[in-house]
Amino acid sequence: FFTYLVQFDQTKTPEERNEVWRRISATRRFREARRIDGDSFQYLSHWYYPAIRELATCAGFRREPEWIAKNLEPPITEPQARKALEILLLLGLLTEGEEGKLVPAEASVATADEVQGLAAHNYHQGMLDRAKDAIDTFKPDERQFGSVTVAIKAERVPELKKEIAEFHKRMLDLCDASAEADRIYQLNVQLFPLSAPIAEES
Repeated sequence: FFTYLVQFDQTKTPEERNEVWRRISATRRFREARRIDGDSFQYLSHWYYPAIRELATCAGFRREPEWIAKNLEPPITEPQARKALEILLLLGLLTEGEEGKLVPAEASVATADEVQGLAAHNYHQGMLDRAKDAIDTFKPDERQFGSVTVAIKAERVPELKKEIAEFHKRMLDLCDASAEADRIYQLNVQLFPLSAPIAEES
């Protein structure tokens, strides 16, 4: 177990970290002492786990794995949907309401710091893959894509990141205030460099 932790710390690529994390998850000591971290890792590492949790807010939601699998875009398999429901219930992100109906619960997922970075990496990779597919899958009136390429001082980056965070909050408030949901959407906003820092000539 300790050897795996050392390997996890020394890996160079996300693929290597994922492989070592799978080994850590398989050990009895990990399952007994840190099971919630493993399940949280699964939650963020599969794009459809958060999507299913949000799907449960829709009035027509059905807890049958077959129905869930067919109604996601892109569709997943029935076993994937069944496993996702198990994890969401285990984490307290879904709970049984009246007449056995599954409903979202007020809960947050806490993970250890070393897991959080890798899980978040997997989450964003998965959602960016969905975004690439959406360009061809959905009609323009069902999606919104836009991008700008700009030149700025690197010292402005924290300010831009703060503005993006505030935008996320405004969008969440807007979505929470809307009427009963009937479809699940993913909102991605990215900011990243397209060049190395350019030094001024003396």
